[in-house]
Amino acid sequence: PNGYVYSKPVKADAVPLVNRGFVGAAGNSILRAMPLGDALFFFTTEGLYKLTGRSFENFAVQEFDLTFRLRGREMVCACDDALYAWGVNGIAKITQGGVEIISNAIEPAVWKVAYDAGDTWLATYAWATAYQSRHKVLFGVPTSGSNKNCATVYVFDTRMQAWTTWAFKRAAGGDATEGHSCAAVRPSDDLLFLGQWTTGGGDTYVFKERRTFA
Repeated sequence: PNGYVYSKPVKADAVPLVNRGFVGAAGNSILRAMPLGDALFFFTTEGLYKLTGRSFENFAVQEFDLTFRLRGREMVCACDDALYAWGVNGIAKITQGGVEIISNAIEPAVWKVAYDAGDTWLATYAWATAYQSRHKVLFGVPTSGSNKNCATVYVFDTRMQAWTTWAFKRAAGGDATEGHSCAAVRPSDDLLFLGQWTTGGGDTYVFKERRTFA
């Protein structure tokens, strides 16, 4: 659970068994790995670690901030040379210099989300993504412990240092589904795409953002 593997130089599909390392103690588990600059950050159950180096000869894993614990593996994204992650103690901006909590202005809402959905439900179904050109970070969260889609999105403007909220309402035409279960922003045109979980288990739509850039 706390191991990582790496490929041969210039051969991404060649990963010998000996090319592996470990992060933290044996009881530690890696939730997510995210690149930032020339380093790789490991979000683990024991805290945040940082890997530096350019080859197996000088790879080094160091403790970065063991007080920061990621709430869920999908609750982190990258924007404007920083990582933005929803942790147990709030939403943080993570740079090479350290961890800074940025959710103080919306702290009551942050705690209410965890209370309404429950820690396990929130960790399982919440997601994060970012608009690079618009400098915005999105955190989609479930509004209850029964809906697997995220109907509320907290949006942070990285340049203005300000928060706003999006709300996905139920679609027209008899569709009772509310919210979305995953999201990604396409780098080529910075348009948002959303997926949706349905209780029937059948096919559903992928939703594409409509924007004219006017």
